[in-house]
Amino acid sequence: MRGWMALLQRHTSGPAQVETYARMQESLEIAVKLGMLAFDDDAAQIFLGLRRAFRRAGTMDLKIAAICLAHDATLLTRNVADFTGLPGLRVENWVD
Repeated sequence: MRGWMALLQRHTSGPAQVETYARMQESLEIAVKLGMLAFDDDAAQIFLGLRRAFRRAGTMDLKIAAICLAHDATLLTRNVADFTGLPGLRVENWVD
């Protein structure tokens, strides 16, 4: 959402924002269909271990990785480099 809001702020309020709002809505509708995995107690514990081991990694990246690890899910991202080296994490780029 932060990314969408930042993109919207680049345009003058009104008609210049219509296309960006439409793309944001489409993205949110896809996310609803796919569902979301929870940042639950298991993910929180995994996150703490990752935080200790990978101090230079971004907090949100480690939370995303922890969610995937806790739910035995594959992380889909265009930014594979930020997740390289995290043990047990399956990462795939379906875009490029």
